[in-house]
Amino acid sequence: MIRRRPDLDDLDREIRDHTERETEDNLARGMSPDEARAAAVRKFGNVTRVKEDVRGVWIPGWLDRLRQDARDAARQVRRSPAFSLAIVVTLTLGIGLTTAIYSVVNTVLLKPLTYPHPDRMLWLTTQGKDPAHQVMNSIDFANWHSQATTLRHMIAYDYSDSTLVADGEAARIRIVSASDGFWQVTGAQPFLGALPEGQDTQVLVLTHRVFRDQFHADPNLIGRAVSVDGRQLTIGAVLPEDFEPQLIEHDWSMVRERVDAAAYRMMTLQPPPKVIGPTTQVRLYQAFGELKEGVSIEQARAEIEAFHAREQREHPTGFGTSTAVVVPMRDRIVGPSRRALGVLLAAALVVLLITCANVANLLLSRASERRKEIALRMSVGSGPLRVVRQLLAESMGYAVLGGIGGVLLARWLVDVIVGLNATAVPRLTETTLDVGVMAVAAAISIGTALLFGVGPAIALCSTNVQETLKDGGRSVSASRRVLASGRAMVTLQVALTIVLLAGAGLMFKSVWQMTTYPQGFAPGKVLTMRIDFRGPQYREQQARHDLAASILAKAQGLPGIRDAAISTGRDSTMLVIREGDPIPQEDRESHAAPVSSISAGFPRLIGMSLASGRWFEEVEPSGSVLINQALARRDYSGVDPLGQRIRAPWIGPDRYATIVGVVSDLKYAEIDADTKPEVFFHHTDVSLFGVTLLMRVDGDPVAMAPGIRKQLSTIDPTQSFYDVQTMEAALAESIAPRRFNLLLLGTFALVAMVLAALGVYGVVAYSVAERTQEIGIRLALGAERARVVRMIVSQGMKSVLAGIAGGLVAAYAATRLIAGLLYGVGSHDAPTFALATLLLGVIAFIACAAPAMRAAFVDPVVALRAE
Repeated sequence: MIRRRPDLDDLDREIRDHTERETEDNLARGMSPDEARAAAVRKFGNVTRVKEDVRGVWIPGWLDRLRQDARDAARQVRRSPAFSLAIVVTLTLGIGLTTAIYSVVNTVLLKPLTYPHPDRMLWLTTQGKDPAHQVMNSIDFANWHSQATTLRHMIAYDYSDSTLVADGEAARIRIVSASDGFWQVTGAQPFLGALPEGQDTQVLVLTHRVFRDQFHADPNLIGRAVSVDGRQLTIGAVLPEDFEPQLIEHDWSMVRERVDAAAYRMMTLQPPPKVIGPTTQVRLYQAFGELKEGVSIEQARAEIEAFHAREQREHPTGFGTSTAVVVPMRDRIVGPSRRALGVLLAAALVVLLITCANVANLLLSRASERRKEIALRMSVGSGPLRVVRQLLAESMGYAVLGGIGGVLLARWLVDVIVGLNATAVPRLTETTLDVGVMAVAAAISIGTALLFGVGPAIALCSTNVQETLKDGGRSVSASRRVLASGRAMVTLQVALTIVLLAGAGLMFKSVWQMTTYPQGFAPGKVLTMRIDFRGPQYREQQARHDLAASILAKAQGLPGIRDAAISTGRDSTMLVIREGDPIPQEDRESHAAPVSSISAGFPRLIGMSLASGRWFEEVEPSGSVLINQALARRDYSGVDPLGQRIRAPWIGPDRYATIVGVVSDLKYAEIDADTKPEVFFHHTDVSLFGVTLLMRVDGDPVAMAPGIRKQLSTIDPTQSFYDVQTMEAALAESIAPRRFNLLLLGTFALVAMVLAALGVYGVVAYSVAERTQEIGIRLALGAERARVVRMIVSQGMKSVLAGIAGGLVAAYAATRLIAGLLYGVGSHDAPTFALATLLLGVIAFIACAAPAMRAAFVDPVVALRAE
């Protein structure tokens, strides 16, 4: 049993009471007061021994020693506040960065999905020869749904941005349409009302956010009628606040976006057509499934691949052959973020190692000052194990304080990361510092304490007691062992820093090349906004074209707008078939190209130039197309494409369109990919379902956006504009994952460089301090001050150059891991490596030169008096 502190404090009082009672008994026997007191003390025995015996019973020895070590460690931390603050701040940086990145990794890669059976969730789709092109059409879904026996549920879903009108107020919301079984798979339970079943498409289910913000948490809204794109629906249920299933965006969407649903409704699944021909229409879905209990993913994959291949052979379609894709849903959600997060976590651990090396350097420099203290402890009976334990307790004290600061820093960093890059990484917004992350932070703190504490502890406990306690035991030159250890730590820090600087430099150059726009392309001056044509009044194409023309005409007439154009935004792809060529049955991807329907001014507004031919006219004859130079190179190598005709199914069956112009290549949508062949046709030739309006403005586009949107909304208040932003912002969003990687890796490299510079400075400064008398002797004997500076700097730079050499070798091997995260730059880019080396070399030189200059200008008389 462990007694409390008040019980231990009462021990002295109990001993006094016992002695006083014995003294009174002796007085009663006739003794004098002095004799009575002396006899009572003799009878009680050695008070100190009794205390130790009692304490040995009440308190286990290890706990008492632990308390003593903790008390001594706290005293040592308070004794040197500046030194302690330097260590704690350094540890806070290392532990905080590592904890923040681990919290992101834990959420994205390790935390289970928010489904009742997350390990049984599968992503289901098909892909052609290009693995990047994955799609599930309604024919394949119907076949899989009817034949799969290994799946408990198979769900199709889609989403759209719709206009919700309730109580006369219109709002743009995202509605997910899902097939029967969605509620069971996601584990949804209604907060209010009842969830619809089957194919009841007239019931709308609201998220708790919309219920709270738009309907003011009105509990009586169940059964209320609302208008969605002009159609009457009934609110049937409200979902709880924690209902957030991870749904995936369209693969065929040119702009990556999260599915942040505001409402749900059931989807009507159409049966597969009995006859499949060239004009058969299909619907594109997203699909996922849940395995039956006890069924492995390998079994499900084998079954689905078998019957999909059979369907491909027995019932070929005009869409080309494809293969089934069955993967764990977690893997599909994480996607390429797995490698990037692995690289960032490794970078954070590198910063942590640099932190430990820096703190170890500080403690080693302090070891020289504590040699006499430790020698005195050992001379009065403290063994080496006792000394090591006490020094590790001090290290643990620093680590605890650094760990507390690191957790606070990590919490702030997570908020910043999520606020700046919410869409950069899947599930990033779910990141929190939960119990598991806190446990890892504690483990990191303990691990760092051992890493940076063991070396200095061993160095101190091996102190020569007799030599240290002798008068004049201090030598003129610094301890070779301490200096060698410090220089080794500097070499390690510099090597690790070079790796991080090289990686951050490659990332920076990659993003820089992506965002270096060609002359004439000024996306920061182009304001964009999207509108979809919704409602029964726009069922006819003529009404949609009239609305698009009205919007374009009004935008062109608004003050402050120099030019305006519309585009469907590369919303589809087509097979580019030249007149006279057969329709390819295989390798269709090599003939495909993105297609945009545009107004006449679109190419010039965004900065394209005309390579040959002519631009579109405002009123263009039907059957005219523009192509870009990439398509001309691919399909018309050595041939003038002007006047050539390509198959144009949007005009009609067996119709062809004439190429009237070739425009320059311009990356205006996917700036992190090579320029793709592209086809442009006039917007009056095709069916419109929505358009993106682009406007080149004279002033600040962001400031002008609300007024422009308000003016354009007067054309039809039932239709709403959304995604209002500059083209530059849209391009930046398209490379959000790359900017996320650059931000974090650049931060790690900057912190590592600062710590490495401090490490170099600390070692050189310690060397100078220890060699004060030596430097004084050199100066007194006539040594030039410049020579003293060169001597100190050259000795410090030897460790730096060794670290740079080792770091370049390590960077050459490590940067291969980020090759897939780069664009337009090789993983062994020589200029980037040279710049990283030069930058760190210059900073290290300054760190060496500062204490060297201070030492060179010291007064020799003062130096010779120094102890």
